[in-house]
Amino acid sequence: MPVTPVSVVVVSRNRPDYLRRCLTALGQLEFPAFEVIVVACPSGASVANQKALPCDLSVLEFDKANISEARNIGIAHARGDVVAFMDDDAVPEPTWLAHLTIPFEDDCVAQSGGTTLGRNGISVQYAAAQVDGFGVTHPVSVAGTSPVRLETEPDLVPRLHGTNMAVRRDVLLAHDGFDQRFRFYLDETDLSRRIALAGGGTVYVPNAVVHHASGPSVMRRSDRTPRHLFEIGASGAVFHKKHAGTGTQEDARNALFDDRWTWLLRHMQKGTLTPDDVHRLFRELVSGYEDG
Repeated sequence: MPVTPVSVVVVSRNRPDYLRRCLTALGQLEFPAFEVIVVACPSGASVANQKALPCDLSVLEFDKANISEARNIGIAHARGDVVAFMDDDAVPEPTWLAHLTIPFEDDCVAQSGGTTLGRNGISVQYAAAQVDGFGVTHPVSVAGTSPVRLETEPDLVPRLHGTNMAVRRDVLLAHDGFDQRFRFYLDETDLSRRIALAGGGTVYVPNAVVHHASGPSVMRRSDRTPRHLFEIGASGAVFHKKHAGTGTQEDARNALFDDRWTWLLRHMQKGTLTPDDVHRLFRELVSGYEDG
């Protein structure tokens, strides 16, 4: 059976060391037909241009804090029938791409996602999941290691994660790629939800494994402690306008605020945030939501 050509898109901004490690792992993939497209800031582009990979490598310089726009640039340059996405602070298992692309042998499958482990290689960050119109994730229990079709139910739609997902390129183009109003948060959730609601089949592949280190950024520290919440608020508002049911947007906003307030208090209890930090970050969240 012919192998599906795949383009792997990696977005990187101000994390050249993480990107270097990610590219090293991509160079060790056990897959015969793929290209890597790096969309990165100047420091990341410099690292990528110095990297030798056993596949085609394209490096596109882009220095703007908008992951959706960056991914769309990667999609525009992709030549593969399937486009896979990975974060710069993640590394795949050598068999990742081979497993992730198996579902595309079925023409009804539009997108697939795998298992994302934390930096200890044991704890599961992301696995099979659905998402409701408020943007709340609902885990899906999966037994065994065989690929599983994720169903679309009333207000529960398959959710994929941008550090470990693949989508047919023609489906991406039909849906105009990522909505660039999602600059940081819920970008892949919006896309995978739109594709599923349009009837595109979604498959979870347990053996498509990626290790995600959660590198530091402007938005959060390396221990995932938040630095800023404006973009989360802004993306939350856009998501609710698109996906929350009529008359429920206020409930969706309140649910987001309650969830993030509880999350901030947990950080304060652990000592990673001060009370002043909690109030500053929550004000940012509210301001971002209003802007969104």
